[in-house]
Amino acid sequence: MRNKGNIERLRKLLWQLEEQKLQDKKNYYRKNKNLDSLDIYSNLNLAFYKLHAIKISSLPRNINLPDKKEFLDGLKNRIESKALCEGTNILKRSIELATTQYTVEKIHADVGYRFITGMGYPSPVENGMLFHHVYGVPYIHGESVKGLVRFTYLLEMFPELMENPKEVKKLVDKLEEGKYTEDQSLQEEYSLIFGDRKHEGYVVFFDAYPTKLTKDNFVIDIMNPHYGEYYRTKGKEPPAEWDKPNPIFFLALENVEFCFTLGFDPLRIDEDLGNKILEKALSCLKDGLEIFGLGGKKRKGYGWFEID
Repeated sequence: MRNKGNIERLRKLLWQLEEQKLQDKKNYYRKNKNLDSLDIYSNLNLAFYKLHAIKISSLPRNINLPDKKEFLDGLKNRIESKALCEGTNILKRSIELATTQYTVEKIHADVGYRFITGMGYPSPVENGMLFHHVYGVPYIHGESVKGLVRFTYLLEMFPELMENPKEVKKLVDKLEEGKYTEDQSLQEEYSLIFGDRKHEGYVVFFDAYPTKLTKDNFVIDIMNPHYGEYYRTKGKEPPAEWDKPNPIFFLALENVEFCFTLGFDPLRIDEDLGNKILEKALSCLKDGLEIFGLGGKKRKGYGWFEID
């Protein structure tokens, strides 16, 4: 009981320290008279989710607070280009360093229109964006890359997946369990690439990173739903022309090239077999990027790629 009490006191003390730090920051930024006096940002992740919001909320009461578009404009204009470039290069080097013990293949792909991922993250402007928490640059998580490759692979093996997903799900569950007896070679290939409930796969899906990035690659886009009551009530209220539009601004990327890296550990699997399954995974990745894309708003043309 004594240890439990000490832990609770420690938690309370840490919480008070964090609250004091936040209050100190607010007191500091209240000295600024307008948005033009705010400085530049070297880490976009911290700026987008914390620092810029703190600065805006700490402005004097007699100043009109910016709307969401002005918030994003102020954020974009204060990105330090040199730091953004350095963060991109460091992320690139860190992934290259992580792949030194692997046999890897890379794919360079250009964003066809625009790209956004992490929209579901809570943020000061409703829609978030995925940034690397250390280097502060946008990237694509390796799990998302693996999910795209897996979906493309399953669609190739089971073309009826799109028309009858419930029936195909039973077959996919068998593959996940490692018990797909209908085609043993398919089960073996699937387990080698993606793994099953008993064994992990041999193909490694690394995070995808932008090869080059400047603040000009960031754009501010808009969603403008007109029928808020219709969507809010799930169709109980009819869509009416007199409903007020609700513009939602969000941050996106354009004119960016991403590098996708897949590999395997030659100490864990025979090299010939490893190259075979790696080639299959790369083929599915290429098809997936060009046909299905990654990230959010794919129905609006976002997220599809052109393979270099």
